[in-house]
This record gives sequence, structure tokens and C-alpha cells, in this order.
Amino acid sequence: DGELCERVGAGINLAEGQIIVVSATLGQEKLARAIAGACYDQGAAYVEVNYADPHVRKVRLTRAPDEALGEIPPWSRRKTLDVEDAGGATIALSGPAAPHLLDDVDPGRVGRDQVAIPEVMEVLARQRLRWTVIPGPTPGWASVVFDDDAPDALARLWTEIGLVCRLDADDPVQA
Repeated sequence: DGELCERVGAGINLAEGQIIVVSATLGQEKLARAIAGACYDQGAAYVEVNYADPHVRKVRLTRAPDEALGEIPPWSRRKTLDVEDAGGATIALSGPAAPHLLDDVDPGRVGRDQVAIPEVMEVLARQRLRWTVIPGPTPGWASVVFDDDAPDALARLWTEIGLVCRLDADDPVQA
């Protein structure tokens, strides 16, 4: 809707003709699609949405060779550099889609696979890339926050996030 368009535009200061990369997790598709539409409504030339699959991550963590953990392919390392070079912007959706999925995975393996990408750090340090991270509520996240599987848990989480993000204010950006 128009309100989402305005907020997307404000969140990354979207410029006409810009390329936008949205990162989301499976379970956040509806919000990612709405953001893509809002970006196009604000004049984006191209919107790419990349989805992570937490179940595939678990397969990696439980079945990949130990020495492969923490390795990032070169094309993934270069992606942020390419987005910066193109004058693009990134929007990342945060929040757990499957909050307890890794509970039975060796924490040491999980830790070894969590690495900072140096190229991303370089881009952020230059402060030329427009980027934002926003919450992307999912039913799994809502069930953790409200400790139940009530049918209204996701709606309640959206309401709480709206308050935290000041979406109830007339001008959330100013607030």
C-alpha cells in the first residue's frame, strides 16, 4: 500500500532507477513481495529477492565436512561490492523463521559457520551503500514471543513491532 511505499523509500532513501536487493528467509515471502512492490512503486529499476532456507542451513551444519564450515563462495563475497558499484541498496529482513530448528545441532559447528564477510565490512565502512534491516515477523517467531500457537500470535507480533518501530506515529521517520 501507499504507506509501505513511503516507509520503504524512507528506510533506504530509494532513488529513481535504483537496484534493490532484498534478503529474506523462507517464511517471510509475503513481506518480501510487498517490499518489492513498494520499491517498484517508488521507482526502483530492479528488485532482487534472495531467500535463505533455514532447513538447508541445518543440512549444511549437520552434514557438511567440518573444514567447509565458515567458507563463503567468492560470488557471495563479491555480491555486496557489486551492489555498491551499481549504486544499489539492500533491505534485509530479520527474525527467526524456524526458531528451534537448530536446537539439536552442535553449537560449535553453528559458531564455526557464523563468519563476517570482509567485503561486506569494507562496503559498510565506506558508507556509500544504502541499507536497512527490518523485522520480518513469522509464525515461528510469534510463537516464541507469545509462548503459544494462538491463531492471533502473528498479528500480535506485528502490533508489537509496529509500536517498537513507531509505526503508530503520524511520521515514523521523524519519531
